[in-house]
Amino acid sequence: MPLIGGSSIAGTGLAGSIANAMRAVFPNFTLTDPNSPVSIDSISEGIATYINTGGSGGGIVIEGTAETDDSVLAGQVLTLKNTGHVGLAKADNMATANVCGLAEINISATLPCTFVIDGNVVLADWTNVVGTPNLVVGATYYVSNITAGHLTTIAPTIVGQYVIIVGQAITNLVLAVEISQRILL
Repeated sequence: MPLIGGSSIAGTGLAGSIANAMRAVFPNFTLTDPNSPVSIDSISEGIATYINTGGSGGGIVIEGTAETDDSVLAGQVLTLKNTGHVGLAKADNMATANVCGLAEINISATLPCTFVIDGNVVLADWTNVVGTPNLVVGATYYVSNITAGHLTTIAPTIVGQYVIIVGQAITNLVLAVEISQRILL
């Protein structure tokens, strides 16, 4: 089995910790090794989540897959719906503020959508997500309370909306995704 951070991918160690944390958020959770056809930590059908040690962003990336109810573009922020599907996230109400990750690629509605839950996301052009081609290096990015699926460097300030940190730009093209708990204002 491959090693990640000194821990083997199995039902214990790093993967076990990730699996337990993920189960609190995603009731239908499966942890698999993308380099192996064997499911490592399986609960039931639904969202499949795995660790990817490769990619141009480098480091460990935790990804999920679920059917999307919306057409999404690479990098857009997704929310987990009570149906187990994903859609575009927005910080203006609880129904769309259950952030689960950023879409990896452009995908049409009703198809499986892979999203990054934790790790680096690299896009050559962030315009569809932040409104400009480049990220602001060192800036913290929040779920937008104005445009569904978008990120902003300005946290919401309106009572009844949610502050959700999605990550920090480590270069003008790389966002280090580490989704925070949502905070109701």
